[in-house]
Amino acid sequence: GQQTVGTRVTVEHLAATPVGMKVTVQSKLVGIDGRRLVFEVEANDERDLVARCEHQRFIIDEAQFVARIAEKARSK
Repeated sequence: GQQTVGTRVTVEHLAATPVGMKVTVQSKLVGIDGRRLVFEVEANDERDLVARCEHQRFIIDEAQFVARIAEKARSK
C-alpha cells in the first residue's frame, strides 16, 4: 500500500558525451530520514564522469495519494 514519489533532483553536468557513446548510470541509497529517501546518482560515459545528481523521494500511502489526485481532477 505504499509507493514513492520524487520531490527533488539536483544535477551537476560535468562533461559532454559524443552521440553513440554508451552511458551508464548508477544510483545508491545514501540516506533515510523518516519517509524521505536520498539517492546519489552518477552517470559515466565510456571515458568520463558526465553527471552527478542527488535525488530525493518520499514514501507515501498509495490510497491517500490516489484519492487526493482524483479529488484534484474533479475540482478543475
